[in-house]
Amino acid sequence: MTCTLCDLPTPDPPLTDPEVPGEYCCRGCLEVARTVDDPTAVDEETAAASVESGPDDAEGETAFLSVSGMHCATCEAFIESQATERTGVRAAAASYPTETVK
Repeated sequence: MTCTLCDLPTPDPPLTDPEVPGEYCCRGCLEVARTVDDPTAVDEETAAASVESGPDDAEGETAFLSVSGMHCATCEAFIESQATERTGVRAAAASYPTETVK
């Protein structure tokens, strides 16, 4: 079986929630599905393209945070979109292999 959101293989048994339709590969995809209206209408490229990257020459500080539980590119895009909605955050770059967000 594959994840309803990102099409990666799901564990046995897959992650589910009675309030969220579908079966998911990780907690990140389940939480993204809980947040969006129709998880089958979201794809990685669309989610990633919707994240504002911010200007390269912006003044400010850079912080690296540890984020455990990211499993796929959908998780990265969701973390980035949530971070950039916060006041004072101009850009965010998440990496599920390193479990960090910049």
